[in-house]
Amino acid sequence: MVDFTDTLTYDQFVERLPENEPRYAIYDYSFTIADGRTTSKIVLFSWTPDSSPIKHKMVFANSKSTLRHTLSSLALEIQASDSNDLDVEEVNARVIR
Repeated sequence: MVDFTDTLTYDQFVERLPENEPRYAIYDYSFTIADGRTTSKIVLFSWTPDSSPIKHKMVFANSKSTLRHTLSSLALEIQASDSNDLDVEEVNARVIR
């Protein structure tokens, strides 16, 4: 369980994702744009590790559209199935677009 009064770095956020279980997670992702300013976007991460049991993946996938409609104010959704998808450079490329 995450204490919402904590301010997590992105690395700490990634470390708290379970290794073998799908999760939805919302993170206020800060990044620097081309002119040097720091900004942020609220991002929904859909974490579905390849090592998750198939039943968990199916339940997770079925709930996604309902969650996405409920959280319509999110700037971006990132789907990740392994640590490469969560790499800072990969995420930066997605949020800066």
